[in-house]
Amino acid sequence: IVRDEHTTTTRPMLLVLSAFFFLYVGLEVGFSGWVHTYAEEIEFSDLAATWLTTAFWIGFTVGRLVSSAFGQRVRPKSLLTAACSVTMLAAGVLVVGDGRAAPVWIGSILMGLATAPQFPGMFTYLERRIQVTGGATAWFVGASGLGGLVFPWLIGQWLDTSGAAAVPWSMLLMSVMLLGSFALTNRRLGG
Repeated sequence: IVRDEHTTTTRPMLLVLSAFFFLYVGLEVGFSGWVHTYAEEIEFSDLAATWLTTAFWIGFTVGRLVSSAFGQRVRPKSLLTAACSVTMLAAGVLVVGDGRAAPVWIGSILMGLATAPQFPGMFTYLERRIQVTGGATAWFVGASGLGGLVFPWLIGQWLDTSGAAAVPWSMLLMSVMLLGSFALTNRRLGG
């Protein structure tokens, strides 16, 4: 069913919308893929690094469950704005914490909670504003896959040249870009 408020997508618009998925998956896969190494680099034991990774995924699971429970009560725009902002906060905690145990644990759990609702939330947001066709979905899935390839590699390169601080700083940069991408999407779609 096409509603009057749905916007027909153009290639430039699909490129803007796909940027969110590119950045989001890059951030999620980048953090989940490097958090264990980051923890070892800041001298967590192997067991503590494993538990930190587990804490991220527990936070992620809880974030998905909570967002699905409240999905019908909270507007997707509000959910995405809050989730992107908390992701930036989590990255900020990691940067400011500078490898100290408590901020690393808090930042990692917050990162899981905050990133979890973003992918499904963006699809819900877009379904209310554009005609999400198979072609549009292909753009989003393709951008997601590309983000999952590019950003973990970039983070690894930065980690090799600059050390452990590369992980929290890359998360902060990506979370700022992610929030900016959502703001641009929202503006473009008249949200």
